[in-house]
Amino acid sequence: MERGQRTTHYAGGWEWKSTSQSSRCRVILVCAWVLHSFTTTLQAQTSTVQGPPAQISTEMAREILRTMAADLRNLVVAQESYFADHNRYGRTLSASDRSQVYIVPSARVSLTLTYVTTGTWAGRANHEWLQWSCVIAVGAVAPSRIPRTAVNGIAPKQEGEPICDGP
Repeated sequence: MERGQRTTHYAGGWEWKSTSQSSRCRVILVCAWVLHSFTTTLQAQTSTVQGPPAQISTEMAREILRTMAADLRNLVVAQESYFADHNRYGRTLSASDRSQVYIVPSARVSLTLTYVTTGTWAGRANHEWLQWSCVIAVGAVAPSRIPRTAVNGIAPKQEGEPICDGP
């Protein structure tokens, strides 16, 4: 191409006129940058949705409460195992450290020890999708330390038996 001669270029639906090789390089670089920016924006806009279902049915809520109660019964077994080895109840729950009270709760369930002495303990189970909770007490827990459910304020009636809020 002779100096000063204009050339028409077509690429990806774009048309431009240039007078030199360096102009073409600049246009190609700009097009590459625009394409890169567009694909980066698309990648940044992809996402996943997590969390509870939009509506939790009564039956699903009851199943979750049964799971929470089962996790508290499993906690009784874990605490009794710890007591057999240490002659006291454990103060720390762990899903990985077997030198603590070892228990792996169900998905989205959290277990909390609300009160622990050498011979008594109380605990609570919560699920991240529900406002309701389940509670349990083992041994002679002081009346002021007996846990109550989150919504209805229900206290355990029998030692070692979970009680739950719910539908």
